[in-house]
Amino acid sequence: MAGAPRRKGAAAVKEQAVPARSAGCRGGGFARVAAGMGSAAASVGAIRLQQAPPDQVAAAAEALQQPRAVLFVNGPALHGALAELAGQIAARTGCRLMTDLFVPRIERGAGAVEIECLHYPVLENAAILAEARNMVLVGSGEPVAFFAYPDKPSTPAPAGCRLLALCDPGMDIAWTLAALAEATGAAGAIPARVPHGLPDLPCGPLTPAAIGQALAALMPPAGRAATILRARRWRGPRRGGSGRPSA
Repeated sequence: MAGAPRRKGAAAVKEQAVPARSAGCRGGGFARVAAGMGSAAASVGAIRLQQAPPDQVAAAAEALQQPRAVLFVNGPALHGALAELAGQIAARTGCRLMTDLFVPRIERGAGAVEIECLHYPVLENAAILAEARNMVLVGSGEPVAFFAYPDKPSTPAPAGCRLLALCDPGMDIAWTLAALAEATGAAGAIPARVPHGLPDLPCGPLTPAAIGQALAALMPPAGRAATILRARRWRGPRRGGSGRPSA
């Protein structure tokens, strides 16, 4: 009958699977496949990020040294050592160091490298970039408006501004900044930094803005403000308690 060979075949498969499990292969084929994939991935090594050609680096370095140039950065160039490197390039060439309004991470506060941020309204950004003639993009795409506003430009850069997309966000940003610093002779330049400006003590009525100004004016230089909020829902009186919510 046709049914008997099927049962025999299924039994044979079961008999073959039992010795493999009893031989210490607990975890099944997924564990063996995962182990093989791990060893294969380890042998591949680190992926090398794409770098800009030397002629493009030279053209970008020359453009940054022209009047009314902008170095527009994003990503890791907004904090740490790469922000310092971008600030040195801006200090050596005299270009403006800028970034977008919404960025993943940026260092701010007194002593940080001064990086000018765009605004939200597209017409304000158009006024900010009205004098730009060369814009070098490192780790960023071309700045654009957030929405397609009627009768307003979709890009804040003026029509006569030359855009040099030197390094896309997925390329080697660290190498690009180092190459630009070498091409512009930026080693040893002192970046512009955010000043430590404190507001005066406020006078007049007590408002939220006045409270913030007073805290900023009276806070010690190395002081930290920590606010610990403890909230607990009221769940009725506890057994044997006074009926008051605990702190």
